[in-house]
Amino acid sequence: MDAAGATVGPRPRRWLASAWPVVLLFASLELFIVAIGFRPWLNDRAHRLARIDAREGRYDKAIERYEGLLRQFGDSPTINLELGNAYFHAGQYDKAEQRFTKLIQLSPAPPKGILSRIGEARIALGNRARALESFEAEYRSNPRDPAACFYLGEDRLTKGQALEAAALLERAAFDPRYGDRAMAYLKDIERMVFGDLAEEPAAAPKG
Repeated sequence: MDAAGATVGPRPRRWLASAWPVVLLFASLELFIVAIGFRPWLNDRAHRLARIDAREGRYDKAIERYEGLLRQFGDSPTINLELGNAYFHAGQYDKAEQRFTKLIQLSPAPPKGILSRIGEARIALGNRARALESFEAEYRSNPRDPAACFYLGEDRLTKGQALEAAALLERAAFDPRYGDRAMAYLKDIERMVFGDLAEEPAAAPKG
């Protein structure tokens, strides 16, 4: 009882009263993070795991992780590029083409080779005419791109433009993806261009 005889309840603990502002601060921060859908520490980890899965050939798992990131960061050129590559290696060429095309729409300066990646996806889908359009566009800005050089060289060869084909195929010959096929074509061109000369009999000596 106090001096007047009234009953007094227990006093609140000072530490609890002083902790409330800190609790409210963290609660507000958590609500803000959830509201904007951004947890940088979790997203960085998910991105690293997606890259590891892709690098080790677990493309289905990588795609699952990238798609989760894409739902939050659909306007990220990096996520679109890496997801497109995962789709490509998983054989989902239509989805790969969509992601690569989206990357071009998002990026003011798309990376070199992206048009060729679209072309490779279109080749895999059997759309050779549109693939060649992509390779031509890549070649205009990046004339040493091996994929563009290989497929354009192959196209020139089918049209009988042997010398132009050779110039293109020579640029693809050192790429591990296209080297063997490019060298085989170059040998065919060599036989086409120089075969008749090699088969001519030597002139009989005079006298």
